[in-house]
Amino acid sequence: MNIQIERFIGNPDVFAIAYCEWPKEYGESISNGYHFIISYWVIDNNVISNMSCSLVNRLYDKLTSNSEFIRKNQNSLYIKEFDGLTNSEIFELIMKSNQLEDEYDPQYLHLPVLENEIWSRHTIFLDETVDGFTICYYVKNDEINIIIKDYEDNRIISQTMPINTFLNTIDEFVSFLLEKYPFLK
Repeated sequence: MNIQIERFIGNPDVFAIAYCEWPKEYGESISNGYHFIISYWVIDNNVISNMSCSLVNRLYDKLTSNSEFIRKNQNSLYIKEFDGLTNSEIFELIMKSNQLEDEYDPQYLHLPVLENEIWSRHTIFLDETVDGFTICYYVKNDEINIIIKDYEDNRIISQTMPINTFLNTIDEFVSFLLEKYPFLK
């Protein structure tokens, strides 16, 4: 099935959020009062999605809570343990803080195990939008570095951008959702 992108918000070369109407072939876009859409992130021209759906109200809630948290805490979203590490190592360090010992990636056993708070402070969740992907990040010197693992292709996708580029894109997408779905207000 070919999904038609109705709108990109942001710059796909850096960071954008794509919005698609719910395809008629998928059935009703409203079920039991829940509104479904297709939405996914595009980072450095990489589509971060496995063609899953989003509940518009959950996506709205997650985007607004994530952006509020990052805005409020941006000066404390980098820890000294990230110093000198590659993006892959930072990703695994964050993952390790939420894993049991038998889940650790053997390639990264040399990394310390940090408190679980690292996981909650450095991951972004967006409903089902990014099935098969984990999104981690840190903020340093007014830039956000998004680090994503694509488990299907077993590769790391990362992009560093000004924090305002990231937050403004989310704000613009949230405004678009509010305009399109007034019940979110």
